[in-house]
Amino acid sequence: MSIRIRPLLITDIAQIHEIEKLSFSEPWSKRMFFSELEAQGYNHSLVAVDNASDHVVGYCCFWILEGDEIHINNIATHPDYRRKGIAQTLMREATAMGLQQCAQSVTLEVRESNTAARSFYERLGFCQVGKRIGYYCKPKEDALILRKPI
Repeated sequence: MSIRIRPLLITDIAQIHEIEKLSFSEPWSKRMFFSELEAQGYNHSLVAVDNASDHVVGYCCFWILEGDEIHINNIATHPDYRRKGIAQTLMREATAMGLQQCAQSVTLEVRESNTAARSFYERLGFCQVGKRIGYYCKPKEDALILRKPI
C-alpha cells in the first residue's frame, strides 16, 4: 500500500470525521476539525491518503508551541488500515515539522485503558510523565500524559 501525507483540506473533514467516529467513544465534532483549519500560527493538521483509492485513511492534528513542544491533539487511522505504519508516518511528519521550529519534545494524552495506543506510543519512545484525573467523559477515565524527547 502506498500513501502520501499532505496538509488537511476542508474537503477532507467528512472523511476524517468518519474515522474519528469509528475510533473514539468521545469523537471530535466536525466543528472541532474545522477550527483546526483556522490559521492560528501554532495549529497544524496532516492527513494520510491512500494513493490507490485517493481516500483519507488517517490524520493527525497537532500544535507546535513556541518552538519548544509539539502537542498531539488527535491522531487516528481508519480501522481497515491500522497496523500498516500510517500513524507512525504521521507522527514522524509532525515531529519533522516541529523540529523545523526547534521543538524539543512531543506530548499527548491517552486513555489509561487504551493499551493498544499506549503500546504504540511506548514503541515510539514515549514515557509517562503525568496523569490528568477524570480527563475523559465517555466513559469517565483518567488520561496519561506521555512525552518523548526529540
